[in-house]
Amino acid sequence: MILEVDLGNSRIKWRLLFLDGSLAEQGVAQDLAQFKAEFAPKERVLHCRICSVRRGEILSELLVWLGESVGVVPSVAKVTTSCGPVTNRYQDPARLGVDRWLAMLAAYARVQGSCIIIDGGTALTLDILDSEGLHQGGFILPGLSLMAKSLEENTAITLSTQGQVPSIAPGHSTDQAVRNGILASVVALIEKLHKEQLAISSDEVRLVLTGGDAGTLSLTLEHSGLHTSTGLDVGVRTEIVRLGARRVGISLSH
Repeated sequence: MILEVDLGNSRIKWRLLFLDGSLAEQGVAQDLAQFKAEFAPKERVLHCRICSVRRGEILSELLVWLGESVGVVPSVAKVTTSCGPVTNRYQDPARLGVDRWLAMLAAYARVQGSCIIIDGGTALTLDILDSEGLHQGGFILPGLSLMAKSLEENTAITLSTQGQVPSIAPGHSTDQAVRNGILASVVALIEKLHKEQLAISSDEVRLVLTGGDAGTLSLTLEHSGLHTSTGLDVGVRTEIVRLGARRVGISLSH
């Protein structure tokens, strides 16, 4: 079997694949201790592929544990200057997050043209690729939940834990004003980037969403009408980082 591990900022997502690439099992752990306790493959793991935005002790501990307990030497995805048609313009390529890099590779492989990749995780990232696959830069900002948490920790605001319908309308309560304001700011940035790219691109500019907040962002874009009034083409790819890993020989996926 093949083990894939996505070591994110706040969670560890993993899945086991059969050798033909079909899914056998998957799970999410809140930390390394939970992953170690719950991971119990029924068949021998032959290969292991890792995408990690975290370095240092936790990655080292995971690598050692996989070697000693699972019996595999993992392959860890790394950022390069280019991969196929996609080119990284960072002066030091290694400074670009590997999750952003893999997402760009996967998005361009799917779209084959200009696109904006929005990853709504603990951190919210936006990356722009032109029609030739050249990285035009990006943005990193706190994710939706992290923005709300920051307000709670630094002001007298206390937010309800009750869920609410995603909206960018003006709020009629503190909860709505905060959460809608956060969402509205992100949607405004997406719309601005899209308009700018349309102005300089001879082709359509696709949006590709991934990460835990991809559904919320997609729903908000749909409800706001941006996909029709500005021609936004929204595609939600919750597995896009692991799809991108396939482009560098680290992962298999559908």
